[in-house]
Amino acid sequence: MVSTVPLPAGSQIAASASTVTACRHTVRPSGRYGHPVRLSCGNLKGGVGKSTSAVFLACGLSQRGRTLLVDADPQGSILGWSEDAGPGFGVTVIAWPTRDLAKRVAAVADDYEHVVIDTGPSQEHLLRQAVAVSDHLIVPVPPSLMDVRELARTLQLVDDLEPVRRVTAHVLLTKVRAGTTAARDARAGLTEQGLPVLVSQVSLREFYSRAWGTPVTKLEDYAAVLDELLSARVA
Repeated sequence: MVSTVPLPAGSQIAASASTVTACRHTVRPSGRYGHPVRLSCGNLKGGVGKSTSAVFLACGLSQRGRTLLVDADPQGSILGWSEDAGPGFGVTVIAWPTRDLAKRVAAVADDYEHVVIDTGPSQEHLLRQAVAVSDHLIVPVPPSLMDVRELARTLQLVDDLEPVRRVTAHVLLTKVRAGTTAARDARAGLTEQGLPVLVSQVSLREFYSRAWGTPVTKLEDYAAVLDELLSARVA
């Protein structure tokens, strides 16, 4: 069942959020995470911070158990990041941008406490494969009109897969300029639609762009994101 909630008149971003639909069954708060964690980062829109989120969350999870990070983006950004970072990266990375992604992940998942999968933009078939072996989907989205409008496509894919895989989706606001109207409007609009927007958010900081190719030693905003995910505190 799809829910829509009319938004009050206001900013363009809030109005745009009114076109985003959410399945009552697949996009929902969940109970406490058990182990192991099976998590995908995905959004059919590019440039939203998927790979950065996947790396930081995987590195955070690696402090709690052996973690596999699957680079299912044909661009191979995460694999390149890990190779440049060297042994200090701390997470096993495998590049599998293949149509049998789900089969490959399922074959090795039991060897790891946690599995994080990153998928590329406009790669619907790979996102479907990733969701098929995940329990949770992180959907990073910057608080811009264009990015909020594109969110519906990703959530619809999750909705379509519900008969074969029930996945809890979490919307993560990324590249947020603190105190801006755009950030407030995006959060308010998405929340009023009943979407599970995480309380935690990732700020727009040079720190994250400069982290590429280096070992992740500080989680920064992602520490709060990971804590919220593990306790399943969804706004």
